[in-house]
Amino acid sequence: MKPIQQLIIFIILLNVINVNAQLISKAKRDSLKSKFIKVNDKVYKIMQVAPAPIITYSSETSLVFGLAIFRGYDLNKNDTISRASSASATAAISLYGQFYTILSNTTYFGKNKNILSGSLDFEIYPHVWYISNGTSNNDDFSELVSPHYITIPIKYLRQIKPKFYLGASYNYDNYFKIDYVKDGLFDTLNFYGKAGGINSGIGIITQFDSRDNQFTTYSGSYLNLEAIFYSNAIGSDYSYNKYIVDFRTFRKIKNTIIGYQLYNESIFGDVPLYNHAQLGGSYRMRGFYYGQIRDKVLIDTQAELRRHLFWLISGATFFGMGTVGTNYSSLENTFKERRLLYSYGGGIRVTVDPVHRINIRLDVAFGYDQLNGRNHQAIFFGFSEGF
Repeated sequence: MKPIQQLIIFIILLNVINVNAQLISKAKRDSLKSKFIKVNDKVYKIMQVAPAPIITYSSETSLVFGLAIFRGYDLNKNDTISRASSASATAAISLYGQFYTILSNTTYFGKNKNILSGSLDFEIYPHVWYISNGTSNNDDFSELVSPHYITIPIKYLRQIKPKFYLGASYNYDNYFKIDYVKDGLFDTLNFYGKAGGINSGIGIITQFDSRDNQFTTYSGSYLNLEAIFYSNAIGSDYSYNKYIVDFRTFRKIKNTIIGYQLYNESIFGDVPLYNHAQLGGSYRMRGFYYGQIRDKVLIDTQAELRRHLFWLISGATFFGMGTVGTNYSSLENTFKERRLLYSYGGGIRVTVDPVHRINIRLDVAFGYDQLNGRNHQAIFFGFSEGF
């Protein structure tokens, strides 16, 4: 069965479930609702404290087992203006001994005037690295590479007027070891950043945020503009500048949420291969694995429809398209040369914290390489929404 046929069947099933739920009489719904209240309370309490299991498989890692937890909380009970803060932790290990752990936290305080966020990502984990990518009609030159690295981004934002923020960031990446296949492609090529090293950068941030909720948004808009400067003066082995534009907007029409995102990342200077702008992943262009396609300039966009179905369950469908290039000039003829990449799919959401609107998300996504006629598939599990 082709990917597009699988997606169509999935969407039909979601609609059938939703229609059947709507056909139940009001009296019956009220009766079911009263019976669910006690069950819901127990389920919510368990889900807010118990980590969710992670089980994945790939030929590079074999089976991967792990645990993940995401929790929303109010830092100050007397502060009714600040948004809910959040903390998350994920740890997993494969049967081959590969390992990764990610810790993150975002804190809102001072009546929503201050936002402090940071994370720590430590990985010894294989990734498929590409020299070329899906926007070229050349063959993909790829190989399994196992980087050992630690990443620590820290951000602070201060509200200058309602919904507007200014801030700064510090970004630290240390690729202290990179394992290649002996005498393989990456072992024989002399690409920039082959020896790994430290990337140390200071950033400035401008942000507008009118979203009604940062975890699962029903309405409002978000615009984040960020510039990060990596320099030897602050301990970096590489000197380059990175610029990020992230725009999102949401609208609720009856019981359906329509979300849209436009994302642009550009890098100027001598950037190592592993810090190129990377397309794909669990948040954008979900049909492609993160880092499968990369270059110095990236632009992608996506739209998503979300709808509550029944009880704790909601459904979503999404579509995206994007491309990468060495510079903006190389993107000018993207449409003419049919170099766009497409991503589409659907997923299920399970509400684990109705107070803060936190969901567990499972997405099945498909990617299509327009130029080379290749299909990709990916499955992603996570907390909160894609964007």
